[in-house]
Amino acid sequence: MSLFALGAFLEFIMNPSIVGPNELLIKMYYLTVGPQVSLLGTGVLLLISSRWGIRVLCIVVAMSALLLLLGALVPIDISDAIKGFQSSVVFGVRDAARSFARPVRLLTIGLNIYGAFALIGGSLLSFILDRRRTYALLIAIGGSLNAIGGALLGIFGNPDIFLEFEFLGAAALSAGFLMSYRFTAPTRRKATEISLARWRPAIPHSRRYALAAIFGAVIFISKIFAPTPIKHSMVLIQALLLGLAALLLSPLGATFVSTIAGLLSASWSSELAVFTLTFAIGYGLLIDGLIWIFKARRSNFEVDAPRFTLAITFSTAIIGLVAYWVTVVLGLLPRNPVAEILILIGGVLSGLAGGYLSVVIWRRAARYFAG
Repeated sequence: MSLFALGAFLEFIMNPSIVGPNELLIKMYYLTVGPQVSLLGTGVLLLISSRWGIRVLCIVVAMSALLLLLGALVPIDISDAIKGFQSSVVFGVRDAARSFARPVRLLTIGLNIYGAFALIGGSLLSFILDRRRTYALLIAIGGSLNAIGGALLGIFGNPDIFLEFEFLGAAALSAGFLMSYRFTAPTRRKATEISLARWRPAIPHSRRYALAAIFGAVIFISKIFAPTPIKHSMVLIQALLLGLAALLLSPLGATFVSTIAGLLSASWSSELAVFTLTFAIGYGLLIDGLIWIFKARRSNFEVDAPRFTLAITFSTAIIGLVAYWVTVVLGLLPRNPVAEILILIGGVLSGLAGGYLSVVIWRRAARYFAG
């Protein structure tokens, strides 16, 4: 779902009242649409048959790589699409898509069609094969809502209808995939508990620093295009990686990684260097501190998912609001009640998703560390 979140975020910042459209953002959005839908469809195939799903995944990854390569190398002219962005991001993206070369558009259309059929059809087949898989109905509904939204956009020409159906579809898809983990996890948990009970992560210092540097660099890249203070609240990738760092690189793993990301961001924007670095360190300390206060980590491996997710959520919401108010007090931004609400909602949603995904990835990956 991370690509889906990226697409929604790019739609948001391409709004002319936020950052506005440019060639880089349009390419990032359009070139991830096809891979996003096709990977969602392949995820459903993996739930039905891991063997066939892996084979199809290899093909999808190869086609997506070709799409990204072709789209990145060929320049586009978005001058005709600027008018569309003035009325709606949806119309702007639609007009900008016409500026891409024909092979890029054909690859995107092909990946979208395959992904939609695989997502909806595979979900329905999964439910038919096993009626206990109620999560499959949510996945099918989510995919259908996105398709219906696109059809209604063509009929009525109202972008609000498309965005509303896209939001409902994203919510249904997220719920379906999260429920699928709850369905499959109990059958695997008992098989791994014995081997993981005595496991203790032992990472050499060199690898510890390398992993922290990689996490910090990814966080920096995910934030460089986000305006202040939105970068402190809409931080799904940052919440996810800092949560994993807190588990894998403890003690103070989140603080370590967040400091590296803060130093990189400060070097990118020197006029706000002190501000950026201070809040980066504060975010990491909040995560590490609240995980300890809430006793979210029961042992070297055992993690209390609700408490851990709560710690990440509180940290993200707090740092987002504090960053916003500091920018208002310093006169960098005027006070805006709508922005306050959006920042709070964005921080809560990012924290919930990042904290939950951190636990999911941790539990699934730990068995490989245990060997």
